[in-house]
Amino acid sequence: MFKLSILLLALIACFSLAFAQEVKILNTNIPAGSCQDKSIANGDRVSVLYVGKLEDGTVFDASEKHDNKPFTFVVGEGKVIPGWENGVMGMCLNEKREFLVPYQLAYGEAGIQNVIPEKANLVFTVDVVEIEKLSEIPLLYKLIPTRETIGALIIVIGFVYIGKYVLSAYPSPVDKKVPKTKSADKKKK
Repeated sequence: MFKLSILLLALIACFSLAFAQEVKILNTNIPAGSCQDKSIANGDRVSVLYVGKLEDGTVFDASEKHDNKPFTFVVGEGKVIPGWENGVMGMCLNEKREFLVPYQLAYGEAGIQNVIPEKANLVFTVDVVEIEKLSEIPLLYKLIPTRETIGALIIVIGFVYIGKYVLSAYPSPVDKKVPKTKSADKKKK
């Protein structure tokens, strides 16, 4: 029972850590009729105009700094920070959204020297200017695991091995075999 409760506490801690790292949508503006055909899904090529700010409002990057050219990426390829991929998921063409990315889904504990401080939560304002539906790809390609899926699988495998180790290192009293004594053998005869 003790081993099981330790294992459950470890699982709860892992899940609470995973759920604490969520992108928070702060504001969204969807023009009327723009969300009828397409919304962003994993595997879509997306072009956006954006402004990236620290929580104090300091702009660290924006489309304006790049001649106002849209930034294009494929959702799910891992070419941008995970918080961006999560933040744009489900957006529609011409939708403008502001979202908060926790540091765990941004640049982590280290940040980027002289640009983004350590453990910096980021605020992005993103305007979707184009969606190319690449998510309608054959099933075979959808079965290829993403970076997040592989990471989750590694965590699950780790917990299985930790659980096996705990169970083998600390056997329960029920599992222990009691050695036979001579007096018990004499009673049987």
